[in-house]
Amino acid sequence: MSTFRERFCEQHRCSPATFVQKVFWASLYPHAIPFAAIILLVNREFFSADRALILSAGDATTMKKIREDVRDYFWDSTNRGWLRRTANIRVSGQRLKNIARRYLPEGASIPFPPRSSR
Repeated sequence: MSTFRERFCEQHRCSPATFVQKVFWASLYPHAIPFAAIILLVNREFFSADRALILSAGDATTMKKIREDVRDYFWDSTNRGWLRRTANIRVSGQRLKNIARRYLPEGASIPFPPRSSR
């Protein structure tokens, strides 16, 4: 089964190396985009938790894994501070899930055995 990264890159004709960058900008809160550009010039590590989330999500083959990654992201110790928590200058977990939903199945489906006619 192909990963979120593989499917995204295939559809967008991008290399796996540019996956994180493309998904990062697409999943930021809209109001955060101009601030993110400035912050990246000053402190590239500010978005390390966001990059880690996207890298992990890139390996996902189901939406269940994406939801687990997003849940872990909110508890990540590097995802703290007023800018990240209150001003939402970070990746939106919901926006990331919405993007991934276009490329991944909801979960592994387990077929039911056929019913007997008894």
